[in-house]
Amino acid sequence: MKTQKEMKEVAETLGLDEKTIHRWCLLLLWKGYSIQKIGKSSWKLKENDVMLLKQIKERMLKGQSLDEAAMMALNSKRDNINQDEEDIRKLIQQEIVSYLGERLGKTEEDVRQLKTVVNHMDVEINELRLKQDKILKDVSQQLNRQEEHQSFIEAQVKMRDEELVTILREIMETKKMVAATKENTWHRKLWKMIMS
Repeated sequence: MKTQKEMKEVAETLGLDEKTIHRWCLLLLWKGYSIQKIGKSSWKLKENDVMLLKQIKERMLKGQSLDEAAMMALNSKRDNINQDEEDIRKLIQQEIVSYLGERLGKTEEDVRQLKTVVNHMDVEINELRLKQDKILKDVSQQLNRQEEHQSFIEAQVKMRDEELVTILREIMETKKMVAATKENTWHRKLWKMIMS
């Protein structure tokens, strides 16, 4: 069974074109997700990567924007990873306590010391989680600022376009008035020539 797939194979599997897969991979990289890159614009995608892209596609089919779908899929993946890490951590704790308890003669003092070490590990893991949450919050705030900036730019462009349309209308009206004045002058001269 293949553990990695080329972009073309993934595109065919998901029913998308390679450019879309490429664009989505760039977005995931920008959001901090790690994908193995080969060459200038291609990646080797693992099964987890393909599943993530599939989730993005499914979320977009349900009406979410690309950015929302990517964020939700990444958050879902992080939640699963966090749960897996928690399960693994508990299993490792149990194995360490069991193994060391047997090796150290299973004394109560030894077990208490091991639990203290494990509790210190828990504190360090929690600190790392807090740092991760802060980074995610900062990224979210940065995305919000970027969206606000984009909205501001779009509003400015719309206002500029409206002003241009108004100016063009005024120019057309002025040209009509100039043409009408020239036409009136020509008629007067003709009338004067006929009357004289």
